[in-house]
Amino acid sequence: MPTVWGAHGMGVYRLHYFVDIMMCCPRRAAPSRDGMYGMRIFIIRLYYPRRTTFCGAQKGKPMTHTFQKLSARARRSGASIALAFFLLLMFAAGNVPTVGAQPLITPQQACQPAIVVENNGNSGPGTLRSAMDDLCADGVITFGSSMTIVLSEELVPPVSMTLNGGNRPVTISGNQAVRVLKVNNGVNLTVTNLTITQGLAPRGGGINVAPEATLDFNRSLLVANLCNDMGQGCGLQNDGVATIRNSTISNNSGFQGAGIQNDGTATIVNVTFSHNSGTTGASLVNYGTLSVRNSIFANSSADEECFNAGTFAVNSNNLIEDDSCSDGAVELLTGDPDLSSLGDYGGSTFTHAIVAASIVHNAGDATVCAGPLVENRDQRGETRPGAGTPRCDIGGYELQVNELTETIYLPALSR
Repeated sequence: MPTVWGAHGMGVYRLHYFVDIMMCCPRRAAPSRDGMYGMRIFIIRLYYPRRTTFCGAQKGKPMTHTFQKLSARARRSGASIALAFFLLLMFAAGNVPTVGAQPLITPQQACQPAIVVENNGNSGPGTLRSAMDDLCADGVITFGSSMTIVLSEELVPPVSMTLNGGNRPVTISGNQAVRVLKVNNGVNLTVTNLTITQGLAPRGGGINVAPEATLDFNRSLLVANLCNDMGQGCGLQNDGVATIRNSTISNNSGFQGAGIQNDGTATIVNVTFSHNSGTTGASLVNYGTLSVRNSIFANSSADEECFNAGTFAVNSNNLIEDDSCSDGAVELLTGDPDLSSLGDYGGSTFTHAIVAASIVHNAGDATVCAGPLVENRDQRGETRPGAGTPRCDIGGYELQVNELTETIYLPALSR
């Protein structure tokens, strides 16, 4: 087994068998320029610095003297190669070099493809932040119970991943102090069945997506996020590629684009925007390329629900209460969609329910609802179409047969 030889306080391993093999190898013709020869002398010098009988030693001189007589290049090369061999052999033998009681090199822990969050702490073992650090690329994080996670600093996923709250309420809050999620370049983030709330930042208090990042926001809720410093995109600021589907964007506040501001490429399908507040485009501001289908924009406190200075690739089967962003629209509805207060109407996230008399009922494009982004489900996971009709509803909520005769106007609930 390897043993330790102390040099200037540093733990350096010496290997008896390694020295025995290397010390009598024939040297090359030009030892002053030979890194391998320098390595042999270096090893022998560590093992027996006063010995003079090994091959390569100058007659009557200790190995330390012989090593110093080599060229600087040979000494550096010899020491480097020897150290590399030492480390390889030590790891192969299951040993780790140490300085005192501390490892000189700490082996990297293997990542995990799936992790369950065990508690709602801001950091430390079992938390969401720790799970993000330990997850493999394209891994999945789930949650072991219902929880509200209150952050003291924003979450920045280091690799591409999926955050899935499952069928239980899971909320991540910025506590009106920090942004909730920052998606950096090169990262693809999927958020499913989660509530993102009370984030605060100049751009993207809830979520900020970098120019070379992607976001898939599915069956989730962006609520009560804020912008400071006359900011924008308070719920979501997208500079990359974002898909928002079967979700609700509600009660976000800021200067412009309080719900969403898109400066990249965004696709919005069966989303309900309601009660967002700002001075310009309270629900949505677009400077990029945007596709919007089967979505509701209503009940904002701004002069206009939507402001567009970019390109609408698709604008079909939407309800825009004040008729803003209507250029090129197909089957556009205007007026009051008759939404309920934000509350618990089933599923793991809050929604704005509708009634049978609403103009958004049976007004959606059934082909879009049956497509891969919606998959004939609403934000709660209920079936689309849900009331025995061939067409689905507009927005994140799908009215079901058993809800046709029920009173749906309930106060907003807290979990």
